[in-house]
Amino acid sequence: MRAHLAGKSKVRDLALTRARALIRHCADSIRATHRQQYELA
Repeated sequence: MRAHLAGKSKVRDLALTRARALIRHCADSIRATHRQQYELA
């Protein structure tokens, strides 16, 4: 049971890490677009 929950927790942590990275990249792209730095966006 503990191994199962530990596995789920590990997958959840990985998903959160990837989601945060995606959000960061989106924010960077939006900022670059607002500054008209289209090659960075």
